[in-house]
Amino acid sequence: MLMLNTEQLSFWERMLDRYGWPAVFLALVLIAIAVVSKAIWPLLKAYVTKLQENLDASHEMLRKQLELANTRAERQQEEFISTLEKQRDSHESALRAQSESQVKALMSHAATHAAGMEAQTQALKEVQRGLEKVSRTIIKEDTEVNR
Repeated sequence: MLMLNTEQLSFWERMLDRYGWPAVFLALVLIAIAVVSKAIWPLLKAYVTKLQENLDASHEMLRKQLELANTRAERQQEEFISTLEKQRDSHESALRAQSESQVKALMSHAATHAAGMEAQTQALKEVQRGLEKVSRTIIKEDTEVNR
């Protein structure tokens, strides 16, 4: 409790007599505010400092999370591009193999067709030789008959 000595008490009595209760009450309130604010100001300053530190720490944490997310996104993008390149290479290889297979099949078909044509040509030559023999035989017989 606040202890007042007689000198201080007489000061407040004189103030009370001179200005009245409202002025004395206002003076006491202002003194109380000054005392409390003097006591609270360092606490408020420390609180604001702590809030600023927390804000800075949160900002740093968010910056690190953003960097991590960017790094992860870049890695995923590189993996995706690599996967697409592998798929492209695989498809190119499959198309190349399919094209080579089709070319071989066409060449085989052409060779078979050429062999068939060669066989037909040989058969036609044989028929032609046979016809020539028959023709000679007919000419001989015709010549003998005419003699």
